[in-house]
Amino acid sequence: MGFVKEHIKKEERRTFVDKYGTEYSPSVWTIDKEKDEILFWISTDREPPHYQSFIFYYKKCLVKFDVDRKVKDKICTWELINLYIPSELNKEEVISELKEAFNTYRVFGSPLFTDDEYEVKFEGVYFNYNRGINRRIT
Repeated sequence: MGFVKEHIKKEERRTFVDKYGTEYSPSVWTIDKEKDEILFWISTDREPPHYQSFIFYYKKCLVKFDVDRKVKDKICTWELINLYIPSELNKEEVISELKEAFNTYRVFGSPLFTDDEYEVKFEGVYFNYNRGINRRIT
C-alpha cells in the first residue's frame, strides 16, 4: 500500500495522542498503515531561516527532525538539518524511510493540495545529529 496523505478525524487525533503519549495532535499526516509509520509537520520557525519541524513515528519511536524546504521550478528540495533519533534506531534506515515518506508528502502534505507535478528531493546535511533524545513508545 505505501504512504498516503490523510486528514485525521477528531477521534483519531485523541487516539493518536493517547496511544503515542505525545502533545502533538496533527490534523493531517502521511501514513503507511502496513508499516505503522507516520510523518507529520509540527511547526515552522518564525525567524529566518524558517526551518520546519516534523515528527516521524518509526519502529515505535517518535523521531523529531528539522528540515529546510526550497521550492524552485517545480522541484521541492527538503534538506535535513537536525535529526534527533533514539539510540536504538539505525540512522540510515530512518533516513531511507523518511525519503519514502516525503516522496508522498511532497510539498504541502495535505490531501487537499495537488502537488504531484513537483519533483521531490530529500537531502541530508546533518548540522546537528543527536542520539537518545527521543523516547521509545511501549
